[in-house]
Amino acid sequence: MPTPNYKNNIIAADFKIKNKDVYDFDMLYEVLHDWMVEHDFATRVDPEFNETLYLERVDAAGAKEHWIWWRQEKPSATSSIIYTLYVTYHAVRMEKTEIVKDGKKFKANKGECEIDVKANVVFDPEDRGPEPGEKAWKKGKILKLFFSWFWKRKMKSQLEWHKIELYREAYELSAAIKEYFKLNSFQPHKEHAFWPEEGIPVDR
Repeated sequence: MPTPNYKNNIIAADFKIKNKDVYDFDMLYEVLHDWMVEHDFATRVDPEFNETLYLERVDAAGAKEHWIWWRQEKPSATSSIIYTLYVTYHAVRMEKTEIVKDGKKFKANKGECEIDVKANVVFDPEDRGPEPGEKAWKKGKILKLFFSWFWKRKMKSQLEWHKIELYREAYELSAAIKEYFKLNSFQPHKEHAFWPEEGIPVDR
């Protein structure tokens, strides 16, 4: 599924999380996938999940490099506004290893990874103009600039509300990723404390 090229974007959040440690790659993938589903950026129907790239390279020593692109979106409470959440995962020098917890051995991975998250509020996603089906705004650069100014001025309070709402969700995702990696998080609570830390199985 191709990623739409939206023109009317307002940045709500843009951050990167880096980690160099031992963790379970498959479990991390599942954790992030489940977060997307729980927050309505995706469904559990695999063909509907907008993973635009999954690339794996293996070097001569057996270490892996991963590139994963997720380009998810969902409607907001306003029909002319949608939220986009783009996640880019890049891992290098990934190797298999084992860890010991409570006297038991578990398979894991070690290496470096970076997760880049960009969240945007998109207004007038179909680029139609102020009225449904209106195309006149597309005919010239000046009209396009005027429309953008018109939208931001007229809908300023709404856009600000949506920006804050998406910012909150994006940083809940940040907190979940940091919690998984056991990094510092300044969130007031740990929303996803029930997830196994670093993918280590827990007793139920």
